[in-house]
Amino acid sequence: MTPFLHPYLKEYLGYCFMRAAMRIRAEVNGELEKFGVIAPQFGIMIVLEKSGPMTQVELGSQVAIDKATMVRMLDSLEEKKYLTRVTSSSDRRAKVLQVTAAGKQAILKMDKARKIAEKRALRHLTQVEQDQLRKIVTKLVSSPTDDGSG
Repeated sequence: MTPFLHPYLKEYLGYCFMRAAMRIRAEVNGELEKFGVIAPQFGIMIVLEKSGPMTQVELGSQVAIDKATMVRMLDSLEEKKYLTRVTSSSDRRAKVLQVTAAGKQAILKMDKARKIAEKRALRHLTQVEQDQLRKIVTKLVSSPTDDGSG
């Protein structure tokens, strides 16, 4: 389903960003479905692979996913043998997460699928526009927020 852009709301940037994000997310999830995951689970795997093993609490704070949702996502990834949970050597109550060899192989394939999906979602933009969009959006979400006091 292509997200509908209401003509009366197209001047509202937040609305347009939400609709664009929905379109891109739908395309990416469509590709990742082949691997039995959704975009946030792919993100979890990327963070774990790049950062190395960490606890569920640490990961949850880094990817801004609530505890209950995180557990469901991790359970699914563990069932697929994409990651493992092992008891922390410093705190027996904590579980340390790490990407498995199968998970690392899956990440490579998933990333190719993600690129295909993003290309499809951005197909109406020229390559220059796509590059500009990535730069602008990254800058927008990487900038500190203004508390309005200044």
